[in-house]
Amino acid sequence: MIVTLTKQQVARIVAFAGAILPRKASVPALAHALFEPDGAESIKVTLADLEQTLSISLTPERLAGAPARFLFPVAELKALKADTVTLQPMAADSVACTASVGGRALARTVTVPPVEDFPELSNPGELADCDLGAFLRAYRGTAFAAHPDPGRQALHAVYADPERCALVATDGHRLALRPIASFPLPGEAVLPLTKMLLKQFPEAEQGRIGLFGPEDDRRLALATGDILYTCRCPDVTFPNYRQVIPDTAGHTASLVFGPGDREAVESLLPYLDKAMLNGLFLFGKDGAVVLGVEGTGGDPLVLPLPECRCENTDGLAVPVSGVLLAEALKQGFTHIRVAQAYTPMVFDDGADGLHLLMPLRGEPSAKLLQAAGMEASQQPAATIPEPESQPEPVQKKQPEESAMPSTPVPTPQPKPATPVAAARGNLSVVPPEDPLVRLEERAGQNLEQLQQALAGVKELKRQVRAVRTQLRIREREIESREREMEKSRNLIQRLQEAIAA
Repeated sequence: MIVTLTKQQVARIVAFAGAILPRKASVPALAHALFEPDGAESIKVTLADLEQTLSISLTPERLAGAPARFLFPVAELKALKADTVTLQPMAADSVACTASVGGRALARTVTVPPVEDFPELSNPGELADCDLGAFLRAYRGTAFAAHPDPGRQALHAVYADPERCALVATDGHRLALRPIASFPLPGEAVLPLTKMLLKQFPEAEQGRIGLFGPEDDRRLALATGDILYTCRCPDVTFPNYRQVIPDTAGHTASLVFGPGDREAVESLLPYLDKAMLNGLFLFGKDGAVVLGVEGTGGDPLVLPLPECRCENTDGLAVPVSGVLLAEALKQGFTHIRVAQAYTPMVFDDGADGLHLLMPLRGEPSAKLLQAAGMEASQQPAATIPEPESQPEPVQKKQPEESAMPSTPVPTPQPKPATPVAAARGNLSVVPPEDPLVRLEERAGQNLEQLQQALAGVKELKRQVRAVRTQLRIREREIESREREMEKSRNLIQRLQEAIAA
């Protein structure tokens, strides 16, 4: 089979390979693209690693000869700077590559692995028609809230919830939810964060989607036009996110941010102190809202929000991570409802999207209050909860996904006194307002420990599958070496016969 590809077709294959192929392939064949016939006048080019595959159907500039399957290195395609590239398999382990540059043809032979070394591809079966663009926009509109650590598989993902017809992601400090008008998946799934899903796959209105494979090896398939993409879904349990969505009846303060307000928040990011969890304060006074940060060197900074529309914000003083606030505004979550107590801030985007952000615990310094034009008495008491007398000192262990820093509760004296605020207003954990809160936290910790135990069992199953995969890879490597040794023995035998003759 002789295949002639244009410069644009080669560039397209290389661009997709950057999102699919690993930097260092454990199996040499994975660094190659698989070329095979796909009808009378087209070919299929497949890229794969052990977790995902991508197939592209192309109509080459020229297709001749008997149908055949062969591999070709992606690195070679990437290095070619030619108007057209002609590939012709010469043997099981070699392909002739002819590059046409400015009317000149440059030919050479490239050694390749046998096509049998390429992983076997799973058939996704029948896929359902859907608005693939809406699905991808919802996926990309929630993925920003997922945990950045790939080791946290349950949080480094996007959860597809068929009951709520929505996609959800959380890192334990924040949560993002985007509804989908027509939920396209047949059931729930934990979707991985991949470059293809986050950036590369086109947001076409017409496409197909589906889940396939056994329960412990679930895979997602997306197809549109001439592209088919599949990826393995992590076999983990997503946290019960519904229990953290608060009742907004007590969220009396509301703010609506404009584009100028987002710019104001972003302008303060260089002045945030990482030691204080990048904290800034939202202050409300006289029907307006201002931003305040402690700054560096003890000099507070205050910046009014020029376009913010607000209600019931007088006396508001809420500490929040400025970095996470800026990212929420960037994703379009500009409507915020705030409770005076320590509960999640509720964001929405005006289109049924939901975002939760845990505020920080703490209080502003006297200098920052003065710069914001607020008196200490104006600050809501719920922002600085007063500790209750406890018969025994309690050392709380914060949940793993908690947005609060782990600071031990000070041991009370026989006559407990109210703690004094730090001069700079450093953010810190304070005792709960109500003993019932502690019971709820302990119940949550027990539930989280059970979930972690279940996640540990699933992780063990995943490791077993990984070991099996490595064994299969090793077997393929051994088979490949045996073939090479057989070729060497045949060559030696032919040389010996030639010498004897």
